[in-house]
Amino acid sequence: MNKSVTKDKLASRNIVILFDSSLNKKLIRLSRRINQGVPSKVVLNTKDMLPHLTVYGSKFPRKNLKNLKSRFSHVAKELQPFLLTFSAKSVITGTVFIDAELTEKLYSLHEKVVDTLNPLREGAYDLEELELPNLTEDMKRSLIKYGMLLGKKEYIPHVTVARPFDNKRCNEALGLLPTRIDFQTVAKRISLIEPGPNGTCGKIITTFKFNH
Repeated sequence: MNKSVTKDKLASRNIVILFDSSLNKKLIRLSRRINQGVPSKVVLNTKDMLPHLTVYGSKFPRKNLKNLKSRFSHVAKELQPFLLTFSAKSVITGTVFIDAELTEKLYSLHEKVVDTLNPLREGAYDLEELELPNLTEDMKRSLIKYGMLLGKKEYIPHVTVARPFDNKRCNEALGLLPTRIDFQTVAKRISLIEPGPNGTCGKIITTFKFNH
C-alpha cells in the first residue's frame, strides 16, 4: 500500500445497486432467519444494513473523494436498466452470500466502475481484510491491485445475508437458507455509499436512476 497515505486520511466508499422493497423484504427475512439459528454480525434491515449488491468498493484518500463522486456520476448517467437474477448461495471469507448471475451487463458495469475509480485509491486498501478467513492468493492479489478482494476476474456479485460471529458456523448458517434460490429484479439505480461495519450499507451519499 502507498505508505504516504495514512489510515486516518482514508475513507471507505462503495458503489452499490439497491433493490425494490419486495426483494428487500425477502432478503431481510432470510438474514433474520439465519441470525435466529446462528448469531450474525450482519442482520439486514431498512435502516443501516440495507440489502445491496456491491459493484465496487475500497478505501480512498479523503482528498480524492470529490473527484471520486464526480467520476462516479459520469459513469452512472450512462447506464440503462438490466435484469439481476439471484440463483445460488455460497460462503466466502466467513460471509454468507446469495449470489447473482454474472451476466455480461453486470460484469461490464463492474469493470467500468473499477477502471474509472481504481486510480483514485493511490494504492490504498483495507489492511484488515488480509486477516479474513480462507483468503486465496488470487483474492490477496485483487485486494492489492483493485482495492477489493473480489475484483475483475475474481468478481462474485452477491448480497451478504450473514457474517456469523463464529466463522466455523458458516456452513451451518448457509444451510438455513432455502435449497433453491430464485430471485429476480431489475437494476434501476446505482448508489455511492459510505459502508458500515462488515461491509454493510451504512450511509447513502448519492443515487442515480438509470436511463430508460
